[in-house]
Amino acid sequence: MGIVAGIIAASAAVSAGTSVYSTVQANKANKQANAAADEQKRKQDKLLADAKAQQDQAAVTDRANAARDKARAKQAAAAAGAGGRQSTIVSGPLGVTGQNNTQPKTLLGV
Repeated sequence: MGIVAGIIAASAAVSAGTSVYSTVQANKANKQANAAADEQKRKQDKLLADAKAQQDQAAVTDRANAARDKARAKQAAAAAGAGGRQSTIVSGPLGVTGQNNTQPKTLLGV
């Protein structure tokens, strides 16, 4: 029975070694899975931050465009109010009616 006991003991040792190896491998795989999950979480957070930054930039651009359009409209209204040539004509089709606003010439040095 000594041989049988030796074989059983060796078999138990191999089985125990296999269990230890399996546990070590499982722990290693678990660490790798956690590292991969952390990396994915980091990438997702970066994508969310980038999307938020793009939304903020779009909002700033929209406000700037609205301000630009408002300024252009104000400038166009001011230009339309300026009138140009038509606003400088004071007389009608018959010319100036009424008194002339002229004074006689003054001699200087007399």
